[in-house]
Amino acid sequence: MSSDPATLLPILRSLRRYAAAATASRVLGDRVVEAALRDLLGKPSSRRLPGRLRLYRAVQDRLSTLPEGLPSAFGDMPGPWPQEPHAQAHALVRLWLRRRLRRLTGPQRHALLLCHLEGFTPLRIAQILRTGPDMVRGLLAEAWAITAPPGPADILIIEDEMLTALDMSMMMHDLGHRVLGIAASAREAEMLLEDGRPDLILSDLRLAADSSPAVLRHLGGADAAPVVFVTACEEPVLPAGRPGPAFVVRKPFCARHLAMTVCDALAAGRERRLTPSA
Repeated sequence: MSSDPATLLPILRSLRRYAAAATASRVLGDRVVEAALRDLLGKPSSRRLPGRLRLYRAVQDRLSTLPEGLPSAFGDMPGPWPQEPHAQAHALVRLWLRRRLRRLTGPQRHALLLCHLEGFTPLRIAQILRTGPDMVRGLLAEAWAITAPPGPADILIIEDEMLTALDMSMMMHDLGHRVLGIAASAREAEMLLEDGRPDLILSDLRLAADSSPAVLRHLGGADAAPVVFVTACEEPVLPAGRPGPAFVVRKPFCARHLAMTVCDALAAGRERRLTPSA
């Protein structure tokens, strides 16, 4: 590999970028790169790998010695929730990605970064990770499934407080979802369901006319849609016996909290559909 600074500096910047992303810390990432370079100084040069791959493999070997888990840098996105719909959708994707990155294992995260951040092919990633291309393809598929934001969804709202229902409906529209309708009673919900099943239900636990759980039991079954209960109950008791995923958001709700819970519920529903039943 050339020792020309003009050639080495771009590679060094790429190594620092990768290590910082993999550790969620620029300081820790720089220490990883420094340790990797020291490791290479004490080893004879190998012609089995191109120089750039040897550098990435050395960094990867150091990353693999770090304890599993990420620092809080991959926690919630700071700052106020934006008011503009397009800005909300963009902020939601960023926040979603930060949260979901925390769920990746080290190998999943490294494969994802090497592919999308550094542009390596599965074959090259396999050489860096010291594994096979098929394993890398599996890691990438798992990482994509975990981190991909849910696409536009069909949502049914069951809420008899009209202002609250309209607020939720506008928020779902702003985030790119389709609202099938707003039901204030079990009968209205059943009528809306005649046109198709929703991907997700936003429902109050207590309706003035009848019981929201009665409607949800009507939507039971192996393919039951996930439900986000939006309730003012101090200690909400969720309906028993329904197979679909269930989440709770307390009233008065925060827009960011409700938006992220909707994403979590849709992801749970997607994972449930993709998981083979026992």
